[in-house]
Amino acid sequence: MDKIDIIGLGEVVVDWVSKIPHFPKPDEKIDALSENYFSGGVTANYLVSVSRLRVKTGFIGAVGDDYYSDFLIQDFKKENVDTSVTLKKSGFKTPVNFIFICNGEKTIIQSPHMQITKLSTSD
Repeated sequence: MDKIDIIGLGEVVVDWVSKIPHFPKPDEKIDALSENYFSGGVTANYLVSVSRLRVKTGFIGAVGDDYYSDFLIQDFKKENVDTSVTLKKSGFKTPVNFIFICNGEKTIIQSPHMQITKLSTSD
């Protein structure tokens, strides 16, 4: 890792965001108004924001070894966040959170894989 001004230790996730006209009732199927996915997580968002201010940042954390991990690492690199010590955990899935936005309010369904990609002292 080159000279880094700010190191973030935490989690990075994929946020799958859908705008919906209303929250569905049980067994109701509705069409989303829009859907997109983004890199997310409080630590990751902070590092990207600070990096955009031309501060050298790095991320210490973990992802799984799937398509989403590649997406997150590439997005960090695009945003000039150093990932040289970001761990890819073999055999694990990268967390994907589902976020539903309705009338300006959001509901988040958090991935069960959030706990799996947390770093341990042995990492």
